[in-house]
Amino acid sequence: MLAATTATSRRGFAAVPEAEDDDAPGDIAMKGVKLQGAPLYLDSQATTMLDPRVLDRMMPWQLDQFGNPHSRTHMYGWEAEDAVEKARGHIAALVGADPREIVFTSGATESNNMALKGVAHFYAERKRHVITLQTEHKCVLDSCRYLQQKGFDVTYLPVQPDGLLDLDLLRDSIRPDTALVSAMFINNEIGVIQDVERIGQICREKGVFFHTGEGTGPRGAPRPPPATPHAPRPRPNPRSPEPLPPPQTPPRPWARSRST
Repeated sequence: MLAATTATSRRGFAAVPEAEDDDAPGDIAMKGVKLQGAPLYLDSQATTMLDPRVLDRMMPWQLDQFGNPHSRTHMYGWEAEDAVEKARGHIAALVGADPREIVFTSGATESNNMALKGVAHFYAERKRHVITLQTEHKCVLDSCRYLQQKGFDVTYLPVQPDGLLDLDLLRDSIRPDTALVSAMFINNEIGVIQDVERIGQICREKGVFFHTGEGTGPRGAPRPPPATPHAPRPRPNPRSPEPLPPPQTPPRPWARSRST
């Protein structure tokens, strides 16, 4: 039973190399390549190690307070919903938005697909042109190729030698039938920072939607003051016609204690 468990565990973790008898100490063999020691990881702009502070903040919600925020008939769901709404308010304050404008998805790829395809299909009867950059993220380029297959016209703008978009070229490329411009804030491969403030101004002047992927880093530009967060919705009691106020989180004596 132990041998079977070990085999299953190794198949579940692709990064575990198979040891060989003639390997020298420190050798790593993986997918037919043998290396002396682990290589340096220099791609943190694309995939970053989890910040220990984030792990510390999330651990209680993974182990003790694991309720579904959409379950509004018990304490576990209430406290999870309160945590989600607080996070929504923090993000809204970061980008200068109303908390009601913040929508959580599974990640940047889903968000980019939803934004590009959603806007393009919604305005398809009047506007069938989309503009993006040749250096855009793969999921944005894939979405644009999908729109081309559906009959949309997509313009892929080149960037200058420094990686920045020529704003005059962008302005000249916007047409009366342009629905959307997509340009990522910080490039995940070369790290260049686009002037999204100016790009947004041009799009606003032209009456065009502007989409930017900011998953690689929050913007440091000054923001307008955030809107006042809305009061949490009352949780109805299924046994009473009167709504119940949000309960206070009581002590949790049954929660497991952990030493650091």
